Amino acid sequence: RDGAEAMDWFLMSAPILRGGNLIATEQGSGDSVRQVMIPLWNSWYFFQLYANAGNVAAEWSTASPDPLDRYVLAKTHAFVEEMREAYDEYAIAEACEATQRFVDVLTNWYIRRSRERFWDEDQNAFNTLYTVLEVIARAVAPLLPLVAEEMWRGLTGGRSVHLTDFPSTDDL
Repeated sequence: RDGAEAMDWFLMSAPILRGGNLIATEQGSGDSVRQVMIPLWNSWYFFQLYANAGNVAAEWSTASPDPLDRYVLAKTHAFVEEMREAYDEYAIAEACEATQRFVDVLTNWYIRRSRERFWDEDQNAFNTLYTVLEVIARAVAPLLPLVAEEMWRGLTGGRSVHLTDFPSTDDL
């Protein structure tokens, strides 16, 4: 019903990876779609919708002086560090938790509070969201390969997110 990537996410984020029990239900894979995949996809769709409507050409930038932009870029920096540590330790469940927390920050704290800036076609808002989405696509590519690929191609027009390097905290 929800697709292979939703089931993969459900299994990677399940308590069984930490020695707990696993009860596979339709609700479990549905929750993974509802809590992570849909909000991440909606963030990318929101960006595409408003950038295309306003003919805005966003670019990689971390130079915005806006406090919300600085906040989400700092959270992105922390997210990349957390993901690198989780991947280095093969702690897949922790990487899934970090992704879920970051997607919540992106959608509920940044995009929701910056909507008026996108309506007003604020270039800094578009550049910041582009940067964050590009970074998150590279960071979650091992966990959500199909979603990350579609986001990456839509944002950059590049060949594949899986042929790029993991994001560096030095760039943020």
